[in-house]
Amino acid sequence: MNRDSAEVRLKESEERYRLLAEHANDVIWTMSPEGKITYVSPTVEAMRGFTPEEAMNQTIEEIHPPASQAISLGYFERLKIALQGRAPLEEFNCELEYFCKDGSTVWNEVTVIPHLTDGGGLIEILGVSRDISERKRHEHELEIARREVEFANRALMQANER
Repeated sequence: MNRDSAEVRLKESEERYRLLAEHANDVIWTMSPEGKITYVSPTVEAMRGFTPEEAMNQTIEEIHPPASQAISLGYFERLKIALQGRAPLEEFNCELEYFCKDGSTVWNEVTVIPHLTDGGGLIEILGVSRDISERKRHEHELEIARREVEFANRALMQANER
């Protein structure tokens, strides 16, 4: 294979993955080993109200409320320790809350994948964030209903005892 054909195949591959990322329903993002966000797919604007450029320049305090900040920072600390000790780096899956431009928040199921060199060095971090706000809302409503039923059952049991 000559160099020109390899360059054409590489360009086609890059274009394919760019199109996939830019048309996915989930937010796809990348981060440098130093913690700088290097790419955010356009879906972030529909999900959080920020343009990709705005989202890429946010600090962790601007991205997450405190509880989700702690989870994110904890992962990055474990990642740093694993890299220093040459321990295996695993995918990270969790649910995190994100700030939206309008001041509201949105819940996401987040998958983080370390992209490594053949020698185990960190090239970048790849991430996929899926909006699960509706599911979280239903879970909250179910929990409220469960508590109401529990309260009603206790009241009924007390009434029956009397």
